[in-house]
Amino acid sequence: MRRSIALLLFLSFIGPASAQAPVQIPIQPPTDPQTAKVEPAGPARDQSPDYRLGPGDSVQITLVGLDNLSLKKVTVSNSGKIHLPYLGVIPVTDLTPAELEADIAARLRNQKLVKEPQVQVLITEYRAQPVYILGEVGMPGQYVLRDKAYLMDLLTWAAGVNDVARNYGFLYRRNPNHRTPEPGEPDSKEPLYTVTKVDLTSLLKGGPLGLDIVLQGGDLFHVPKRETEFFFVVGDVNRTGSFTIPQAETILVSRALATAGGPQKTAKLSKGVLVRLNEAGQRQEIPLDFGAIFKGKKPDFPIKPNDIIFIPGSQVKTIGMGLMGILPSVAERTAFMHSGINAP
Repeated sequence: MRRSIALLLFLSFIGPASAQAPVQIPIQPPTDPQTAKVEPAGPARDQSPDYRLGPGDSVQITLVGLDNLSLKKVTVSNSGKIHLPYLGVIPVTDLTPAELEADIAARLRNQKLVKEPQVQVLITEYRAQPVYILGEVGMPGQYVLRDKAYLMDLLTWAAGVNDVARNYGFLYRRNPNHRTPEPGEPDSKEPLYTVTKVDLTSLLKGGPLGLDIVLQGGDLFHVPKRETEFFFVVGDVNRTGSFTIPQAETILVSRALATAGGPQKTAKLSKGVLVRLNEAGQRQEIPLDFGAIFKGKKPDFPIKPNDIIFIPGSQVKTIGMGLMGILPSVAERTAFMHSGINAP
């Protein structure tokens, strides 16, 4: 008798029957739960046991052993909950399918609806774990996590980085410590996102395992475009102008001078100056004694983008005079540098 009542009860999950015209349903002997075999369909065949449910996911809930009756096909709400007849509202966010099965089974037992329920939860649509990749990749856009995945997986799905990508990217992840303030409350001191800079050169070459970050739903990875970077050499050198800094290369000041064709005979190598803007936008003038550098008495050091190397001499005695002898576009760029404004 109890099994018949239970069977009629769970048929109500499919659709309500009219109170005025009750439907007569033939009772079939229930399948033995120990021998029941349920074949998942569609996307559920390859669902990961580690996948965690979240808003937007759709699941098919089945009672195993009573002719595999479908209890309910539901979509997780934005608040991370589902509603089942007779069981009410059930929070499911961050539960695996197995954990949800156990939760529903416990509710059925506690309410004495089924003595030994066996529940199966199959994910029919994945929506809860989107990740995003933007910038200089083959196929930017949104991808949905169905299993544990890493940053390299995301790069593979996006067809890799393209030829103009920088050798690093940024992973933006929502900060769990950030709290949206109530009206009248001060803003949260914690940033909305944490940002992690990732060395793509090392990652793509199979570098340390820590570089291959495990993805979380909502992650956004951005690969910026590589912009050509320059340094400038003016003064008593054989070839003044702007020179490209190759990506991922370090150029020392001695090499920078050689790139400009070396000094002229009238150059005063001990009176060189490197003009640089620091992070605060303030102009710095660093003395350069190339004679001492060439003799190993002073350290050689790397230049930075937009550095200006000036070598005075009998013909060119000031940096301003040196800038007048190079291309107008370079002069314009350096003029922006000196004013602390980025060149357009």
